[in-house]
Amino acid sequence: MKITLALFFLSIFISSFITAQTVTEKELFNLTYEGDADAYNFKYDSAARNYCYLYTIRDENKSFVISKNSISDKYDYIISDDIKFDSKGNYYVITSDYKADYGTNNYFLISEGKVIKSYNYMESYNAYVNKKDEFVFVFKEKDMYMIGYYNPKSGFRQSGPYENIKSAFNYTQSSGQMEGDAESYDEEDFFHNENGERAFIVISEGKAKILFESKEIATDYSDINESSLTLNKNDELSYIAKKEGRFYEFYGNEFVVSGSKEYDKFEIVSVPLLFNNSNEPVYIGGDSVSEDKFNYFLVNGNQIRKAYTDNGRSEKAPDFGSYITDVKVNDSGSITYIGNSEVIIPANKINPSDIVYDQYYTRSFFVKDGVANELGYNINRIKYNDDGDMLYSGIADLKKKENLLMLNYGVSKIIMNNKIYDDIYEYGFTPSDEIYYVGQNYEDSVKNQKYEASLFIGDKLIGKYDYFVYQTEGENSSIIKFDSDDNYAFVGAENTDPLITEFFILTNNGRLPFPSNVTGSKMFTYVSNLMYNNDDKLFYAGDMTLDTATYQVSKELFYNNKTLNKTYNSIYELEYDDEEDQITFLGSRGKKIYFVTVKL
Repeated sequence: MKITLALFFLSIFISSFITAQTVTEKELFNLTYEGDADAYNFKYDSAARNYCYLYTIRDENKSFVISKNSISDKYDYIISDDIKFDSKGNYYVITSDYKADYGTNNYFLISEGKVIKSYNYMESYNAYVNKKDEFVFVFKEKDMYMIGYYNPKSGFRQSGPYENIKSAFNYTQSSGQMEGDAESYDEEDFFHNENGERAFIVISEGKAKILFESKEIATDYSDINESSLTLNKNDELSYIAKKEGRFYEFYGNEFVVSGSKEYDKFEIVSVPLLFNNSNEPVYIGGDSVSEDKFNYFLVNGNQIRKAYTDNGRSEKAPDFGSYITDVKVNDSGSITYIGNSEVIIPANKINPSDIVYDQYYTRSFFVKDGVANELGYNINRIKYNDDGDMLYSGIADLKKKENLLMLNYGVSKIIMNNKIYDDIYEYGFTPSDEIYYVGQNYEDSVKNQKYEASLFIGDKLIGKYDYFVYQTEGENSSIIKFDSDDNYAFVGAENTDPLITEFFILTNNGRLPFPSNVTGSKMFTYVSNLMYNNDDKLFYAGDMTLDTATYQVSKELFYNNKTLNKTYNSIYELEYDDEEDQITFLGSRGKKIYFVTVKL
């Protein structure tokens, strides 16, 4: 009997050991300066040969870089995401000082704590390490631009001077950022040739060239749109160009070049530059109607594609004066886009002393092969299901100005509980193709209305809370998460008093109880990274307030609503690998930063 019981408890122990989650921490950095480390300020190369920590001196508002073997000088401006490593682990970053002597060599290229070069202008957002292991960057001396190449072993070299240099972007991959945004670009956002070399648009003696490291393509054009470079269906280089002046300085005489062929000129030509099954370019053109105001249209080759509101093509659609978006050329050859026009409701001034303003709305149409179906006014992002149904929120009737959820050209007004909301900011399709949405009401003392958000799936009210919290997993961000069986989970929040907001997790089975094995806290002050894993169990990070005086917060990891007994002050770059069923991230605790692997 004793042997049987021993074997029974041993089997339970082995089973729990096999299925238990493991958290592995690899220490990467230990901060020796005042304060705790922050994972958001940490960068390291994949082989862990080197790291960089951006330390900011609060009282001075200056920052410096701490690496494995060096400490840099202090600078006014450094972005940690701009730090790059070469194959040997050497780091490079462009910094600047702008509070004194602006314009006199205030930009610095530093590597391993040393200043390599300084100029009156350098670009950091588009700097990179090339295949020769050189750090490549654009800089300016006096009025001329150059490209610099630096490697500790081979030294420094530079391109010839140009009147202007622009990095060429890959429109189909671009994140939507504009040139000069503080946030760094990914490598795939830039245009590369067949050898993986980045492209630059350079201007020399008034002519544009496309510059790669191994070759230079001369043109007779005065400028090339840096966001338009692409390949047509014959793998020929294609782009938008002009023969007089530069883009964005003034409009006029803009056209598409595909291979060796030039297409008709328009006052304005814009991306995307796509191609139909006959290898003809599809793009946006525009004609000026007044200063800085255009009517836009879609162009196929040299032909302007007119839009009509009926299948018989007898009723012309309104002019699209508020731009064209979402251009697509389908495999079948069908062309679709969203055309937008401006509607102005003049102000109604009853008393001379009244201060009133005109009301501006954007009226949108879904145009397919020349037939325009009205979507509504001030519509938000369109989401599609597998059948191609379009789901979006907006205003259907300007007389009522009601924010509605609409399906397929505004035909179905699907506020399923018949209540009107101030906004519908989140919506989508469940895995079983039901519709979910969040209706938002703002605080209004006149209407005795409090700030409140309501979540619906179909016509069923799931819950009303002060607000919901978006949960991010990689590039996917949404309020509600679904598992493989259509079960769901989301994070709600309520203000329990003016200074305290309580966060909690809700599923289709109700509100999850606060984990019983948590010490030092009785509630979540935030919940992030909520997701289902391959076993349809929930993982999340809960913030715990540890000190009511300083409001110091600790992030604790949970799986299946049980703590993993690991806490961090900050979590950065969290990713889930569904093949390995594991989560990785950078985590800081106190003065140390770890690379953390959570095996689920």
